[in-house]
Amino acid sequence: MSFLVDFGVACLMLVAQFRALDLGVSPLVSGLLGTAGFVLYVPVSLMAGHFSDRLGRRPMALLSCLLCLLSWLAMWRADNANQLLTFATVSGAALGLFWPPLQAWLADLSGDDGPLLNRNLALFNIAWTFGLMVGPLAAGLAWEYWRTNAFLIPVGTASLSLLAPLLTPRGRHHEASEAPPPRVPPAVVKAFMLMAWCAAFASTFARGMIGAMFPRLGESLGYSPALVGRIMFVLGAAQIATFAMTRISSRWQYQRGPLVATVAVTLLGLLLAQLTSSPWLFVLSFAAIGGATSLTFVSGITYALHLSAEGRGRRAGIHEAVIGAGLVIGPLSGGWAAQVLDLKAPFGVGALVCALALVGQLVIATRMAARTALAP
Repeated sequence: MSFLVDFGVACLMLVAQFRALDLGVSPLVSGLLGTAGFVLYVPVSLMAGHFSDRLGRRPMALLSCLLCLLSWLAMWRADNANQLLTFATVSGAALGLFWPPLQAWLADLSGDDGPLLNRNLALFNIAWTFGLMVGPLAAGLAWEYWRTNAFLIPVGTASLSLLAPLLTPRGRHHEASEAPPPRVPPAVVKAFMLMAWCAAFASTFARGMIGAMFPRLGESLGYSPALVGRIMFVLGAAQIATFAMTRISSRWQYQRGPLVATVAVTLLGLLLAQLTSSPWLFVLSFAAIGGATSLTFVSGITYALHLSAEGRGRRAGIHEAVIGAGLVIGPLSGGWAAQVLDLKAPFGVGALVCALALVGQLVIATRMAARTALAP
């Protein structure tokens, strides 16, 4: 399920950006197109996780896949920017119904086995990241040869994704009221969860901004659509490699260093992208950002699921809302900066957000240290 949906999303968003360029939209509208898909994603994610705790995971997943199919068909037939923006917004709401229940469903299937949950999360993350990795590659090639008919690729994956929820077991779904106690105090688990969410917001801000603005920047630098797709392919490749490493070892868990390093690496990658016009240096920058994004994502959801089985869907919804907020504000801020300044300015805005995230992590870590010292 996660591979099919994210392959479709990654392909759809790049094809939609190429379609917007055909329609002659401004940089700000390009940013809005990257943002529109996540405007409703944030509030819907918060509700979807809670409702899946009460109504079950499968109905939410089926409804989401159906709405994706209908909205992606509509985007294929759209002939102006307003229609693209409208249906991208509907698509974002549909995805908000999908990810929190799916992550909670995965934890239900893992039971109370912590190592099994870690392995399953890693495989889950590899699957959706592989979809993100090959989606832009397929979109760039398809647009070059098929133009608007490239929309049929995400439409086809949405159709296939409807079958998967029907074939997946329900899982335990709250039959266990509490997960086993973590090896660290719950207050510390919560602090690490908040630190991970700070890092996840900053990295997804950068990830969303790149997805919305790099096609236009690449065109201004004389890159072909296929080259743009290959460069963005690196983001997914770095993500999948990082997720694979998290499956091999869990030593990254409950360590402040990796969480701080992800934000610092993202900041440096953004600064490099702002200073270069070389496709190879963009590859290096995007590889760093993609790897950092993966570690922040898996950290945030791992700590959210470690707390307890009670409220698992709700916390997964908050996690996805944080991710969605970064993917909303990143493209919108990037589009504004490109409109007012230049096409490289969005990278500087992303670096500033990373600096603020580092400050937030420091505040949370300081408070955690003080509370731990006072704890019995």
